Amino acid sequence: MAMPAWSLLPNGRSIRRTRDFKEMYQAEAFSAFVVRLTMAERQPATIDFVDSQVLVTLHGPTVNGAAGELTEAVLDIADAIG
Repeated sequence: MAMPAWSLLPNGRSIRRTRDFKEMYQAEAFSAFVVRLTMAERQPATIDFVDSQVLVTLHGPTVNGAAGELTEAVLDIADAIG
């Protein structure tokens, strides 16, 4: 599955996507969508705001308190986020 909008982070256990929006309310709505999706799927994620830019980081499933390997489920959620 090709996901050109996502980047593999140096730790190899997380992927990140940055989205820019014209308006802050659009960034907030997108972030709310990501939060609902990741919570429903119990997907570890970090969401950061910089003005109207949103950075979404998806982490591998937690194993012994640390991010584990990326799984097909993580990639499926990344695909759903876009």
